[in-house]
Amino acid sequence: MSFSRPLTVTDLSSGEDRRFRRNRSRKSDHALKMREKRADAAKKEKVAAFFTREEHKALADALFRKGRTDPGAVSAYAALTNTIPTKRSGFVAVAPNAEHAAVLAKALRGPGINGFNYALVRLDEISGRAQPAGRPVDTHITTFLDVLGKLEAVENGGGEHATRAARAIAVLREATLYRGLIRTFVTHADAGDMADAIHAVGALRILVNEIDTIAGRAGFRPAA
Repeated sequence: MSFSRPLTVTDLSSGEDRRFRRNRSRKSDHALKMREKRADAAKKEKVAAFFTREEHKALADALFRKGRTDPGAVSAYAALTNTIPTKRSGFVAVAPNAEHAAVLAKALRGPGINGFNYALVRLDEISGRAQPAGRPVDTHITTFLDVLGKLEAVENGGGEHATRAARAIAVLREATLYRGLIRTFVTHADAGDMADAIHAVGALRILVNEIDTIAGRAGFRPAA
């Protein structure tokens, strides 16, 4: 037969102390985890690529639609929609790894998306993308997209100039942003055909001349 002694005040207070210490330890662990989580989020935000909410929604919608026929767009959509918290009002932040940043940047430059914005610059930095060879040619986004669209129409229409247009498009789609302008890098080898291609679709004479200069040609051409 066993006997249990009555609980004393010391026993009760010791039990309360143990519960208090356990609760305090849990709260301390939770606070530490929250601090670590906030520090990790701040670290990611510091190296993130930022889109305006409007840009992010439009690009996500475009990639989602393109993903029905293009597996690459599916991967890019996943990278774009894997967002992180940000304190920047009106912006959406993404912090992909190098591989996912490269996939997303490639998709943003692709046909049907045309996501040439400042986030693209950051994605290139994250992915470690090397600057293309050639001399920089800066154009306004409106001019750039107008020329790109006209060249795509030539390429899609077939005919004798379709191949030349396709080569010019390939160069243009490697563009980035610089001080609010679209910056394309054009080599001497590409410049001749590219100048011919954009001149044929009615590009601004000053733009044609700039690329002609890279090709070693002098003087302004007459309007197409």
